[in-house]
Amino acid sequence: MTVETSEPNAAPVRRAALPAALLELVVKDRVHLGNLAYARRLEALALVWCALPRAPRGERGINEALRAALAGAAAFLATDHVELRRWLVDTGLLARDGFGRVYERTAFGALPPAAQAAVATLQDVGHAELDAACSAARAQLAERRAARRATWQGRDAAPVGPAAAR
Repeated sequence: MTVETSEPNAAPVRRAALPAALLELVVKDRVHLGNLAYARRLEALALVWCALPRAPRGERGINEALRAALAGAAAFLATDHVELRRWLVDTGLLARDGFGRVYERTAFGALPPAAQAAVATLQDVGHAELDAACSAARAQLAERRAARRATWQGRDAAPVGPAAAR
């Protein structure tokens, strides 16, 4: 984790250090989980797992948590909270009771081995830290794109050919 402050008198904000492969994923837009390779899908779902509350929630509560994740760290996903909930349950990252009324984030030790590997680098990161890290990665990409665009547009404005020699 790195500690950053946005203002001199502000409390420090901890920003998660995301793995490079995950950073590549979170800066994308409209990613469909079904189109991802299994390992990449688990990375995306692990990010959502980390953003979920540890306490059991009813369906309404888990839906709110998933909507918040989709508005924050998981904004790159092209899905809704219902489909995301299904993906999490199907991969074993989210458990529900026999009636489907109570949902609980699966404990790290009870996760399938492949999911444990995906979650391992993020398990101690809070959802606010994930949101901040993902938001910062997206902002940095937007800045780089704007700089490239400005350079390209400046290149188009520069005179070329015989007119440039005068």
